[in-house]
Amino acid sequence: MKLFPEDNAIKTFYAMTLYNLGEFSSAMKMLLTNLADTSLDENIKQYGKAIKLYADDLDKIW
Repeated sequence: MKLFPEDNAIKTFYAMTLYNLGEFSSAMKMLLTNLADTSLDENIKQYGKAIKLYADDLDKIW
């Protein structure tokens, strides 16, 4: 991650590793943030700010 901070594939694999280590919130946050930052899907882009907001506080009930 330090060598290639912009490599989104590495971020995805790192998130999967975090999940396997029981770091569920950190894994989900990384995946959601990566999705919001990189998706070309117009619907994801439209809700990118909301997705990032949720990623920062996964346990909050909205």
